[in-house]
Amino acid sequence: AVRLGVGTRWLEEWQYAAQQYGIDNDALVDGFKELGLRADEFVVTGSGGAADAFKRLGITVKDLRGTAGETDKLLDLVLSRMGKIENDAAKQRIFDEIFGGSGGEQMVALLTQSREEIDKLRQAARDSGSILSDEDIEQSRLYNRQMSDMSKMLGSIGSTIAGALLPTINEWLGGILEL
Repeated sequence: AVRLGVGTRWLEEWQYAAQQYGIDNDALVDGFKELGLRADEFVVTGSGGAADAFKRLGITVKDLRGTAGETDKLLDLVLSRMGKIENDAAKQRIFDEIFGGSGGEQMVALLTQSREEIDKLRQAARDSGSILSDEDIEQSRLYNRQMSDMSKMLGSIGSTIAGALLPTINEWLGGILEL
């Protein structure tokens, strides 16, 4: 969520919706990241990998600037314009160009749903208890940091013990080889 510049709850809702369509989290996050990168490239250069897709959707540099580069606003803008595209092949191409290859390919089934259907999925995430509270998220972050620290500490202890025992083990192995 931090890398994408979105709220954790927003991302969790989209992850839940994506799972309903068999989209893995890495593809979803990568697709959203590509959306931001490609929008920025179009704003800065007027061209880029998604320039044609943005133009086909009628999205201008001014429209993109209006989102302030915020992923959730960029996504809303793109989805609001996708209704104009009726051809499935054209939708696939647009999604590939805007969200990147693997992200766009996996996300097309979800993102071509109606706004109402997507909103229902996001609401289902909230209703099912799949969305963590702010306190749970902070506890999860703390847990991950502490587990990482403990893993490093145990690895260090293991290296120290192995270092102390290796001379004895090597001597023992040498004796067995001589036998």
